Amino acid sequence: MTIDNGKVTELFNKRASTLSGNNSVLSSNQNPRTILQNIYRDYITKNTLLKHLQVNKTDTLLDFGCGVGRLSKHTGKKCKSVLAVDTSEKMIANAINTTNLSNVTYRTISGDLSFCKKNSISKVYTCWVLQHVSDTALNIYMDEFYRVLNNNGKIVIMEQTSKTSYQNDDVIIQRKSSDYVNLFKLKGFSLVYSKKVFKVPSYAMDYWIKLNPPLFLLPFFGILERLTISRKQDAADYFTEVFVFKKVTR
Repeated sequence: MTIDNGKVTELFNKRASTLSGNNSVLSSNQNPRTILQNIYRDYITKNTLLKHLQVNKTDTLLDFGCGVGRLSKHTGKKCKSVLAVDTSEKMIANAINTTNLSNVTYRTISGDLSFCKKNSISKVYTCWVLQHVSDTALNIYMDEFYRVLNNNGKIVIMEQTSKTSYQNDDVIIQRKSSDYVNLFKLKGFSLVYSKKVFKVPSYAMDYWIKLNPPLFLLPFFGILERLTISRKQDAADYFTEVFVFKKVTR
């Protein structure tokens, strides 16, 4: 399956110019309903990532597809350093302007990570990014992930998955869980575990939007998501899954 890389970059440059904050990476508009959805999406994905990434003070992290720095602003407070990369120049510019952490470095990329030294990264993470990467480009980046990760390195990815693989348009591919598992295994990674953490439609998010409660109640809705994610899975349009992979020394 193919992706038009130019259109992907153009799309996110436009979002960075027209949408504010996290809305530019989480959706294509910022009407009141979408803003509520994005608050919920941000909470679920951020907390899930931090839980499974298990950041410590000695970690050197690679934030792949960092956007406006939504996640690196949090991981950067817990680790030694973050290298945060994206293909969108305007996303990177916004990230630089809104991040006040000296250990987070933002950089625009185009096709590889050749500037990053071998075995220099302890953990790689990415959220809702690989769906915008073609199979061909993903193969290249997975080779790069393997090269830059140290021998104890791991990758945590969060991606939308569905029952069948299909391409929505020129900028997004919906893959099956097994697609990611098989691709990473071919590139020298073993699956530690995977878990569904969010589904669409979501009971919890629907109630969050309907009730519009105060932010301190977000953890309650996170619990509701976990309790209801297994209900009527056949009726779900797609899931977000977290995958944890470990580098296998060749």
